[in-house]
Amino acid sequence: MTTGLTLRHEGQAASLASDAAPHRQFARYIEDAIDHLAGIRGGEFTADVVRELASAEARKDGVDLTLAAPNLLPSLMGIAAREGRIVRLPRDVNSTRRSRHASRIGTYTGATP
Repeated sequence: MTTGLTLRHEGQAASLASDAAPHRQFARYIEDAIDHLAGIRGGEFTADVVRELASAEARKDGVDLTLAAPNLLPSLMGIAAREGRIVRLPRDVNSTRRSRHASRIGTYTGATP
């Protein structure tokens, strides 16, 4: 029997696999941003902040992060949470991205060692 959690993990793996093509490889920018933000002691962040930081770093290399698969960032954040690198806080905030129409998104922090 397939559970919702199994399907989520399969979807996350598929997002990562699609990013492995030589003309993509956007995941490293997102991973670096997550790791950087998680390392700020006591700091809180959202997916919007991760996206902004990753996009800024990618632009330095001439890479357009908007071309990444739309599920890549949430997949990587889900994996980081599952691995215990980040923790979701019990406080949602409005997204600052126009395309999200101020929908509620989670707030995260780095996991304490």
